[in-house]
Amino acid sequence: MLAVDDSGAGLDPDEHEKVLGRFYRASDTNTCGVGLGLSIVKSIAQIHSAQIELGEFDLGGLAIRIRFELA
Repeated sequence: MLAVDDSGAGLDPDEHEKVLGRFYRASDTNTCGVGLGLSIVKSIAQIHSAQIELGEFDLGGLAIRIRFELA
């Protein structure tokens, strides 16, 4: 498992699936970028038959878990 925890502003649970799509940016984002980061992570996870889980981190931000199958 690969875990990434962000202590930032977090993400509305309604946007969890949307942020995995290409060019989607969260509605309250004031930073630069084009919204490709998590869609690239999703593509790599699919190549490796991994599962992505998005949730809330204890410090308030986004928690991402990528679970890989054991060989």
